[in-house]
Amino acid sequence: MQKNEFLDHKKILEYWEGKFRRGKSFLQTIADIGQIIIEVGLSEKLNPVFGIRVPEFHTRIDKQIGSLHLYTGYIGESDTYHFFIEFNDYNKRLYFSVFCSALFTELRDMPAGVSVFDCIINFCNKWKDYFKDPSDPFTVGVLGEMIVYSKLLQIAPGSVIWNLAHHSTKDFFVSPNIEIEVKTISRHYGYIVGIHGENQLQISPGKRLFIAFVRLEGVAGKGDYSIDKLLTKLSIQDEDIQKELMNINVKNRARTYNLKELLFIEVTKDFPCITSSTLMGINEYSRISNVSYDLDLSDMTTLSLGDFSEKVMCSYDIP
Repeated sequence: MQKNEFLDHKKILEYWEGKFRRGKSFLQTIADIGQIIIEVGLSEKLNPVFGIRVPEFHTRIDKQIGSLHLYTGYIGESDTYHFFIEFNDYNKRLYFSVFCSALFTELRDMPAGVSVFDCIINFCNKWKDYFKDPSDPFTVGVLGEMIVYSKLLQIAPGSVIWNLAHHSTKDFFVSPNIEIEVKTISRHYGYIVGIHGENQLQISPGKRLFIAFVRLEGVAGKGDYSIDKLLTKLSIQDEDIQKELMNINVKNRARTYNLKELLFIEVTKDFPCITSSTLMGINEYSRISNVSYDLDLSDMTTLSLGDFSEKVMCSYDIP
């Protein structure tokens, strides 16, 4: 393409809509800027995808910016990484097509010395308000805990303590010696969660620690779960917990979600994490505090709720 040429967003829409009507995923090259190859496609879930292929690019990416999912991967037998931006709302594809057209121009006019990766990330951050996830992260986190609480009560009634109002480093204690930390996301893809503090994944003496990974999908008014619905169903008696839940914005309490995934992962001594114990090996470790980082849980050994109940809970005499 010449320096002054642009990629018309209507052309991108035509590719998406033609294949969407056929219900087929695809990936097709539509333009190039020197060595940068531009692709458009539909994912296996028929979500619109914009792809960028650069020969020397080998950085692994899995990042969510609002409703944009940024990730890298190989396609077929190609030895070149493809950088994909996937948008999880086909009905709003017009906005995404305009974004893709503008990103093409940004890449075309990219100054010498700027990396393609930095250009894409910076551009996505500029547009993030247009692709904002309407879910409030705190509300999603609390709802994830409520869902796990409801499931635990079914398999261990009378043995579960929810620490929502007690500001413990672990979300649940299940007697006699199980601790559970819940990590909830409302993204469609990936298993990256945020860890907050060096004690969150610190295994307590004599205890077993599990991460409960929860994936929710926002559904306007028709979802199976909301904070309000579970408040009614669970009949929570703890006044401190009731107060914490009622302090959440009314609209956020009423927002509904469906449960897409619930997995349990045991945190063992070889688990990849930063804890008080690991920090002790660092010179003057006491100067380090408030550690926060992202953790990728993909490809780890997981247990379903049924397996967790049978293989973990049933190994103890839990009433």
